[in-house]
Amino acid sequence: MIPILLADDHAVVRRAFRRILDAVPVFEVCAEAPSGKAAVALAVSHRPDVAILDIVMPPLSGIEAARQIRERLPDCEVAIVTMHESRELMRAALAAGARAFILKDEADRHLLPAVQALADHRPYLTR
Repeated sequence: MIPILLADDHAVVRRAFRRILDAVPVFEVCAEAPSGKAAVALAVSHRPDVAILDIVMPPLSGIEAARQIRERLPDCEVAIVTMHESRELMRAALAAGARAFILKDEADRHLLPAVQALADHRPYLTR
């Protein structure tokens, strides 16, 4: 099993991503977080192989959560998901340790291959 942490401040997005991930028997959502701060705490306690983080979450952004998760769990791969198509945000996410960057409106096509790539310790960028 590949344990996955989902973090998004919108429950409906977490449910949609979970539905997509549940279609793959080897993927297991081990924790869900409504904030970046909760994502860091849950990552430390659940030790997922992959963390999927929304970029905009109060009070701690997905970028800062990625940085903190990677500092504490260097083997945990991080995917950033966002509605904002921006090279600057992508660069910031990668600098924070994320290895996947996915636009939310393309998640139906890219979430599963991105998680599999990260589980194999390969990067995945949609842009």
